[in-house]
Amino acid sequence: MANFSRDNTLQNPELALHLAAHKNDIIKLRALISENCDLERGSSYGTALHVAITSDQPDAVRILLDAGADSEKPPDCSSYECENSLVLAAIWGKRAIVKILWDHGVAHDLPSVHKPSLDHLSNQRKSAKIRLSALSQAALQGFDGIVSDLCAWRAMDADEMDAALFLGAVRWEDDVIQALLQGGKVTQDGLDEALLRAASHRIMLTERGLAAVDMRPQKQGRVIELLLDAGARINIQQPVSGNTALHISASSPDTVGAVRVLLERGADVHIRNKKGETAIAGAMVKQRRPPYKQPREIYNTDAIMMLLQHGASVFVTDNFGQTPMHILAYYGTYSLFQRCLDYHSNPNIFVTTLYGETLLHRAANGNQVEIVERLLADGACINETSSSGWTALIFALSEKLGGVEMLQVVNLLLDHGAKATDTTEEGWTALHRVADVSDRYHEGVTALIDRLISLGADTEARAVVPGNIDKYRPVGYHLKLSLQEQPPIASEQTPLHWAASNGSVTVVEALLRHGANPVARDSTNSTPALCAAYAQPVYGREYSIAKRQQVIKLLLTHGAGYEDEDANGRGVYGWAAVNGLPLWWPECRRRKV
Repeated sequence: MANFSRDNTLQNPELALHLAAHKNDIIKLRALISENCDLERGSSYGTALHVAITSDQPDAVRILLDAGADSEKPPDCSSYECENSLVLAAIWGKRAIVKILWDHGVAHDLPSVHKPSLDHLSNQRKSAKIRLSALSQAALQGFDGIVSDLCAWRAMDADEMDAALFLGAVRWEDDVIQALLQGGKVTQDGLDEALLRAASHRIMLTERGLAAVDMRPQKQGRVIELLLDAGARINIQQPVSGNTALHISASSPDTVGAVRVLLERGADVHIRNKKGETAIAGAMVKQRRPPYKQPREIYNTDAIMMLLQHGASVFVTDNFGQTPMHILAYYGTYSLFQRCLDYHSNPNIFVTTLYGETLLHRAANGNQVEIVERLLADGACINETSSSGWTALIFALSEKLGGVEMLQVVNLLLDHGAKATDTTEEGWTALHRVADVSDRYHEGVTALIDRLISLGADTEARAVVPGNIDKYRPVGYHLKLSLQEQPPIASEQTPLHWAASNGSVTVVEALLRHGANPVARDSTNSTPALCAAYAQPVYGREYSIAKRQQVIKLLLTHGAGYEDEDANGRGVYGWAAVNGLPLWWPECRRRKV
């Protein structure tokens, strides 16, 4: 298909030289050159020389070079951007043509990979600082033969060798890495940087450049072995994050082969990164893959078990007092949670973070029914509060896994004596949290509200509303940090304010049935009806005009005022007018004049 498209494009009479080069029509090519045809005329594929290179026509390349074609000229087209014809040939893997161009003297005077001019590159490529030599491009593309040739023809400087080594590691190109290590000298930093990069995902190349993950574990393992044999330091840490190659590879099930190789070669499982985390902490986070198809959740079980077998601890704390078990309690499966506990003779299930958050808090927040049951059976304190007053019950009211699991965890906690009356430092209660739940779980949510209120939950409790609630609802110490970074949108909001803001019709109905005040005002002088008209729902949920009107009418029938205005003078009447709704509704106590 590409050749067919190129054939059509080059049918233009003004591009006769390009077409002859593409077809390797030597007679036509010589005739056009003898007629003084412009050798440097550009096209969407570059000059005739560039076309001959990408069409793999070495005879045409020789003829054009002998005729004086500019071999140092970069392709002035959008199809590919590079420094000169030698780099172009390396990108396309044309080994014989690379030899022809090298013998012709192309790029012999080019200094380090970091120094070529960028004048011809697009702004996008300039901003990305892509400055790749023929050696680097061949390494990136996986053409080990070209890499070997270039190293044999010229003593490459350290910058160029290190860059090529890094790019070979990006692609897990084991033959390229071997060719580079045999063909020249690389620096210690170059080896270390290549090792850290090789421990991560392999990047695929597409027609548009770098793309998503490609799994080739055997090649990754061999690259790591080659780099270690050449002197890469196995426990070297990234300057910014402090991660080692083991941290990086352990963070994804796609690179579990690298974990195996690194552990066999003696990688230290106890090294901490800048956050105080060991490699096993990153392995606890649940993955979603592939990114370009319907994602599915993947647990990094193999890496976790290998790390445990080599002495890693799931109870080592990071800079925030968090352990890998806190992460697993939120993300993990019960079977994996239990296996990690079984690896320790005296597991401390009562461990807390610096913010007082327990394993039970995290499991409840993650809607992990079986893990919550296990922790309660082992004696976890059900009403223990974090440093900001959060209990397992308040943590649990989040649709992490879905409403069904959330309701199971909440009712389980209540069955074991969780208090429905607790309030966080920010004023949040269980009723506030349930006001965030979507309407999909109507019966369960209604029954839960009835149960909470029967246990003493206050429908008039007042809470603060953090910023960015349209994106997420921070919990625990994250909420405290959020309020320190950004002032709250409002304070003094009741659960009814929250339910109206989110369009939770089920919660609004249940709260009103229990006597919640429909004319309560928050710090911005807003009533629940005004919140229904103007507030942004949590998590970016869709909140249609029709649904807002439904909630407002429900509040009006229970005594809300149609004429009420907030501190900015906004009212339901004005909202209705802006949205083209009737200015009088039967539910109104009286029409505003």
